[in-house]
Amino acid sequence: MILGAISFLWLYPIFWVIAAAFKNNAEVFTSGANLIPQQPVGWENFVRAWNVANFSQYFGNSVIYGVGAVIVAVVLLVMLGDVLAGLLVVSVIPLSMLGAVALMQRFGERYHVEPIPSRRHAVDALLRIYYQWRGNYGKLPDIAIVDWAGVPTTSEFNLFVNYFAEHGFTATICTPDDLEFRNGKMS
Repeated sequence: MILGAISFLWLYPIFWVIAAAFKNNAEVFTSGANLIPQQPVGWENFVRAWNVANFSQYFGNSVIYGVGAVIVAVVLLVMLGDVLAGLLVVSVIPLSMLGAVALMQRFGERYHVEPIPSRRHAVDALLRIYYQWRGNYGKLPDIAIVDWAGVPTTSEFNLFVNYFAEHGFTATICTPDDLEFRNGKMS
């Protein structure tokens, strides 16, 4: 009951504005807080606002800004959806794909299967950056994948650590708290 009273008090100004739209000018100022018009004018106030007050221009502006805001919101939410879907792929889908992994292993025993080359390109890009920055072409870099503990990207990083190990790189997953900068080197 208290919530109903608070809701009514909160919404009353909106009700009053809507009711005032159906009253003539004199009644708006003399009827006080009364919501029900004594002499309703129908849609006359709306027609007059549209024609005399150039409301059509304001309405057009509202439509343009409203549609623009919706388009921007949809684009941003689609991108957010991709991020959330990526988190789902990392954390939930691998658990549901355990049977598919066994099936893929059996498929690989019978047919020639090659990995998707995206990881190879990532490794090549990292090596190019390392050699351009460091210049030591004779030594393979030690790789640290730095991320916060307990985030859903850990399984992706484990895939990269395994891939690096297969190609002779030492790779470690650590948190920023695990790192220490000493004598010009990160360890």
